[in-house]
Amino acid sequence: MKDDTSTWDLFLNQALAAIRFNISESSKFSPFYLLYTRDAVLPIDNIMKPHRKYIVEDLHQIMLNQQHKAFVLVHRSIKQVQKRQLKYINKNCVDEGFKIGDPVYCKNHLKKNKLDNRWTPYFRIVDQTSPVSFMIKDQLTGVVRKAHAEHLRIAKIDEWVFLK
Repeated sequence: MKDDTSTWDLFLNQALAAIRFNISESSKFSPFYLLYTRDAVLPIDNIMKPHRKYIVEDLHQIMLNQQHKAFVLVHRSIKQVQKRQLKYINKNCVDEGFKIGDPVYCKNHLKKNKLDNRWTPYFRIVDQTSPVSFMIKDQLTGVVRKAHAEHLRIAKIDEWVFLK
């Protein structure tokens, strides 16, 4: 297919089958199984082993029960995966609890090159204009500006080295 791009349509069925028969990590079932309530029968399966014969009175009811069980398992699996993903999302979401007078680092949005510091030191919170907006003052220049809480980090004053 790399050499001749005009034959892409010949590989489409195999690619779609691979997607449909692949077992999903979150649902633990393949899309084919969820739709038809049975595993896919490939040509190699017919060669290797004989078909299973179902001798039942109400095949439709059995298929509905199997499908319901599969959907319940999928629902449980997806809920577990969502909880795990939510744990990773909330891992870095911490309310800093800034107070007026706190020393903070401010995010440097105007980096000249990749070696510039990402966080600029020597700022103090002067005022809180909203729950997430603060007025901060540069201790070196005396300039006051507005900053969002996600662009501020609490600083330890022991780490600051003031030039005289």
